[in-house]
Amino acid sequence: MNILLTVIITVYNIAPYISRCIESVMAQTYENIEILLIDDGSTDGSGSICDAYACKDKRITVYHRKNLGLVSARKFGAGSASGEIITFVDGDDWIESDMYEHMVAAYAKEKPEMVTSRLTYEWKDKKKIDFDSVMEGVYERESIQQDILPRAAYDLKAGAQGITASVCNKLFYHAALKKVIKNIDPKITIGEDGIIVYLLIAQADKIVIINRSWYHYVQHDNSMLRTYSVDTFEKLYRLKNCFMEEYKKIGLENKMKAQVDYYVKSCIRPAIESLYGFDLREITYLFPYEDVPKNSRIILYGAGKVGRSYWKCLQSEDYAELAGWVDKNYMKLREFGLPTEPLEEALSKEFDFIIIAINDEAAAEEVKNVLLGYGIRIEKIIWRKRREII
Repeated sequence: MNILLTVIITVYNIAPYISRCIESVMAQTYENIEILLIDDGSTDGSGSICDAYACKDKRITVYHRKNLGLVSARKFGAGSASGEIITFVDGDDWIESDMYEHMVAAYAKEKPEMVTSRLTYEWKDKKKIDFDSVMEGVYERESIQQDILPRAAYDLKAGAQGITASVCNKLFYHAALKKVIKNIDPKITIGEDGIIVYLLIAQADKIVIINRSWYHYVQHDNSMLRTYSVDTFEKLYRLKNCFMEEYKKIGLENKMKAQVDYYVKSCIRPAIESLYGFDLREITYLFPYEDVPKNSRIILYGAGKVGRSYWKCLQSEDYAELAGWVDKNYMKLREFGLPTEPLEEALSKEFDFIIIAINDEAAAEEVKNVLLGYGIRIEKIIWRKRREII
């Protein structure tokens, strides 16, 4: 393979970490790379370290700029790149030596707009691999539009991102990346990875997903990626507006609104927890096991938080059979991969109990009356005041 890969390393006040990062890229078994070090106004000597490495390896070019933020640095790097494909590395992270050998091989075979892999979160005393919920494979435009976009930023069924938001565990076709990144507001400083990734996926004709992790995302207090302040929420407003404006240009604003909302909410939660000390963990509700004999066939009525919690409880163990799942918004929920259906369709199946999975007691009573009107016996209808698992 003789495909030139441009590796863009963004650098801002990370002197204790930058050497390991640069050396991990220099040590790649795939050698046809150019390395662009974008020093975004560092004041701690990081820039001088970059200059020293440029003297050691002719593949390295250093750019010193005033501090304009991560999006601006990445835009500049993409505009300065010579490679057919581009990737990013944050200067406090590191990569395994055979990462680009495998990922470039996947690109050379399929020529997609994006190749994505897994991500390893690394703390001092532990590691965790972040897996996409979308399965490994090659996806072309029709399957991207139908199977990936509705769950790219948030897969409701899995309770996780369909495709990890990070740009650093991915390779991008240069022309496709430049088309997307040029319109992203450089003032966005939260969610900036996701807006690149999810806008590019929306316009891609082909992507490749690899079920392996080579990228080590180092977690520490000095990370360049995240600090929160009182203007965080204005930045999140910018993020959402930029997303929706770009999706509107390609006719996907309605289809992607729910995905954008979920992604922005995922950015809001750590901001609120950091600034105000609130604990915003998602509440899980315990399935009413004591009311339902083991191996019963059940219909769930409701696919909100309670209904999804009950469903996850059922998925986690072989306790009861889900005969049907009713929700008024069943068509919309199907887009997220939830097997919901209208009431009439569910009632045509054999079942032992209908469990009303709704928070509000008055609303649950209304549903109970509807079910009684369909001739369902009262002993087959179950509603229990929700019990939260913290």
